[in-house]
Amino acid sequence: MHNEMTTNHTYTIGLRFPFSTSENDYPQVFKISYNTACQSDFLRTLIENEDDDVDENDVNPYREIVIPQGLYEGIRHCDIEELFELWKGTRHFIGPTNKYCHEDIARLSQAILISNKLDFVRSLEATFPPKHLIPVINAKIAQEREEHDRMLNQLHNEHNHQQARLLNELQEMRTNMNHMIEHNIQNAVTVNQPLFDDISTINTILPDD
Repeated sequence: MHNEMTTNHTYTIGLRFPFSTSENDYPQVFKISYNTACQSDFLRTLIENEDDDVDENDVNPYREIVIPQGLYEGIRHCDIEELFELWKGTRHFIGPTNKYCHEDIARLSQAILISNKLDFVRSLEATFPPKHLIPVINAKIAQEREEHDRMLNQLHNEHNHQQARLLNELQEMRTNMNHMIEHNIQNAVTVNQPLFDDISTINTILPDD
C-alpha cells in the first residue's frame, strides 16, 4: 500500500462468497476495512500483490475479492455473516450455540488464515483445531496422559513404600509388645508364686463345705 494512501478517508474491502449467497441473502458483499482484511494472511497477500491497481487519487478506494469456492465449500451464508461480526468485533464469541455451525466458522477462519491474535480465533481453534494440527494435539495429549500415569505410579509406589515401612514398624512394635507381655507374665508368675502357694496351703487347711 502506498504511503500517499494514508491520507485517504476510507479503504474498503468487499468479499463475495457467491456459492453461499442467494438473491435474498443480505449482505451480498461482506465489507470490511483494509486493516481488518489484513488480519487475514490470505487477503493481505492478495491486496498487497494488487495494490498498484488502486487509483491513488481515489479518496475512498474500494476493492472487491471473490473468495475461491474451495475455501468455504458447504458453509452457509449465516455462518459466514457470524464470522464477519466476530471479526469486526461487533459480536463476541461466548461459545458454540445451536444457531450457528461454529465448526464451519472455525474452518473458514482457518482457510483464510485470520490471525490468532484475535481472541475469538483462539477460542474457535481450541474447540475446533485445524485438521493438520490434530495429530500434533493428539500426540501432546498422549504425552501428557503418559506423564500423568507416571506420576500416579510414582505416588502409588511411594504410598506402597510408606505402607510397607509402617507395616514393618507395626510388626516390630507388636513383636516388642509380645516380648514385653511374655516378660511381664513371667515376672508375674515369679512374683505371685508364693501367693499361689499360700492360697494352696490355705485351701488345704480350710475344710470343705
